[in-house]
Amino acid sequence: MLKKSFFALNRSWLKYERLASFPQRVRRIPVPGQVTYLFNTPFEKTTDLKLTVGAEVTRGQPIVLKEGRGGRRASTVTGVVAAIASHDGNFGRRYTAVTVTTTHPETQEAADGGFAAHAAAPDLDTARTYLTSAPGNPPLDCLADDRRPIDTIVISAMEEDILIGTRQYILKNDFTAVARGIDVLRQISGEMRIVLVVPRDSVQGFGHIGAEVMAADVDYPSGHSLLIMNNLLGKPVPTGASPEDCGVCFFSIEAVATLGRAYTDGTVPVRKTITFIDKAGAQSLATVRVGTPVAAVLSAFGIVLNDRDRLIFGGPMTGQAVHDANHPILADTDAVLVQDRDSIPYSSDYPCINCGECIRICPVHIPIDMLVRLLEVGQYQESADQYALESCIECGLCGYVCVAKIPIFQYIRLGKYELAKERAVEAADD
Repeated sequence: MLKKSFFALNRSWLKYERLASFPQRVRRIPVPGQVTYLFNTPFEKTTDLKLTVGAEVTRGQPIVLKEGRGGRRASTVTGVVAAIASHDGNFGRRYTAVTVTTTHPETQEAADGGFAAHAAAPDLDTARTYLTSAPGNPPLDCLADDRRPIDTIVISAMEEDILIGTRQYILKNDFTAVARGIDVLRQISGEMRIVLVVPRDSVQGFGHIGAEVMAADVDYPSGHSLLIMNNLLGKPVPTGASPEDCGVCFFSIEAVATLGRAYTDGTVPVRKTITFIDKAGAQSLATVRVGTPVAAVLSAFGIVLNDRDRLIFGGPMTGQAVHDANHPILADTDAVLVQDRDSIPYSSDYPCINCGECIRICPVHIPIDMLVRLLEVGQYQESADQYALESCIECGLCGYVCVAKIPIFQYIRLGKYELAKERAVEAADD
């Protein structure tokens, strides 16, 4: 999705947060009374359910909603299925939500023994069955997709946004698990090239980890997968394509540590590391069961949500707001950000003043000032054809520097969503 340019990629002055600025203590969030798992299949399209309300599950047991890809999630608690319902996500996404009521305290939980029987000899099928939805969300289905053969695995220790320290913490404190996870990846994927991408100021000390090590700049958004593809691997991703289309599969470093812990301990990992950013901007690290409602995290940190406060999954540049404090922590949730209603940056409907700041900071040199004009009036296909909408990597820098406070990032995300809908309608008509 990189646009050809006569110039080198622009650099921003924003830096990724360094782990040294975080408190050393990692808060352990207690096991909640209920957890919720989101399956990618819309509830109204889910037929022949393999799961029923009242079914008992144990920690580490695969919950099978339906047969096929995306129909399994390993339970992170021991309990009883309390509800199976529809769940609406952002940009028209619809999920099936399975809620499990916990029945045992953490010290008395029963653990499913199915994975342990296979832990001595890693293979891709077993890993997909038990670990696809584990902490870090290992994209194991990607390795099994014959339609897009993979020859390179990139393990990213780069955060996806500023103010986050989750992956840095894993890199520093779970080194043994990461090394074991790399070994597991080699066993289940064959002789693929494996690359570990770390911040440039952390590159030393990884010579014996079993992977090729590359260093990314600490300037945001150099850790973005598409910029890693272009700047480090020398494989620019064509507009409309993905790294997987180019033979590259990205794993977060937490996903790899999850594989390492699973095959070392013979159990399915269930705790996710997150960065919590409170209303004052203070950052903390915590571990939480996947599926825990974010309300439990807020309670543990003593945070009260008031009317018009904003709750965001992700960081301040690219995070997405959620509208329900019962929304679950997902396997790939690296951060939770709470914004006080009185400190939320305002946006406006003022017209662009042509200051050029967005163009100067855009990493892929899109003419943002012209693009946003078309997006504002719903000209989505024209914005793609004339001003490279689909080349945007969605880093959020344009909206951050906009003098007129235009919500450019939101316009771009909406534009891509609407354009995809238009094309789906046209394809259906054909």
